Amino acid sequence: MRELNISGIRVIIRVPDNYSDKNIYNAVFINDGDVICNNGFKDFMYPGCILIGLVPENRLDEYTPWQERAIRKGAADFGGRCDEYYTKLTQQIVPWAAGEYNINRDTLAYGGYSLGGLAAVYSLFRDDTFANIFSVCGSFWYPGFTEYISSTPVVNGNAYVRLINGENEGSRHGNILEEAPVRAHYVHEYLSLIMNVCGSFDEYGHHEHHTERIKCALEDVLKHIDANDSGNTIL
Repeated sequence: MRELNISGIRVIIRVPDNYSDKNIYNAVFINDGDVICNNGFKDFMYPGCILIGLVPENRLDEYTPWQERAIRKGAADFGGRCDEYYTKLTQQIVPWAAGEYNINRDTLAYGGYSLGGLAAVYSLFRDDTFANIFSVCGSFWYPGFTEYISSTPVVNGNAYVRLINGENEGSRHGNILEEAPVRAHYVHEYLSLIMNVCGSFDEYGHHEHHTERIKCALEDVLKHIDANDSGNTIL
């Protein structure tokens, strides 16, 4: 495992043990990417896949699309710097990764959990860098987000999108988080009307089975890539 800092973002890279420059690999960029260091994630080994974890300096700022006040007393406000974060990802980190490793620029995947999943879905309205997007328990309750997606044209309309949310997210919080399942259903249904979306809901709350659900989304995305890619080997 390799680690470095690019423009204030901690970047963690996991390559297959048998990595070879003779092959081309699918690259997956993961918000809150220190998850790939967790014990529960170490058994995730998908053929031909490079995992690139992204850890920002302040996720409440860099995973949120616009500024909002905190939703509970004593918490920090949301900084709304996702555009800046995404520019660093696409203009600095992705090109760096492509220069260091033999990755397929046509099958890039990007996603995350919670606010990290929100940021990934928000990227659909920015550009088409990533052919595959995944979001697990995406924070679609974020104020104004459902209104934003229904009034803003999708830029990355050809992307494959994998969404997983829980029917019990936000229960008993006494604030906007309780709207999480309803807002998530709206996002699933709306995006499914205009692009290739595979969405599902499970019985869990927001913080339950975190690692397992990310692994499930990743496997689904990589299987989709394999089913639609002509092959990884450079002849």
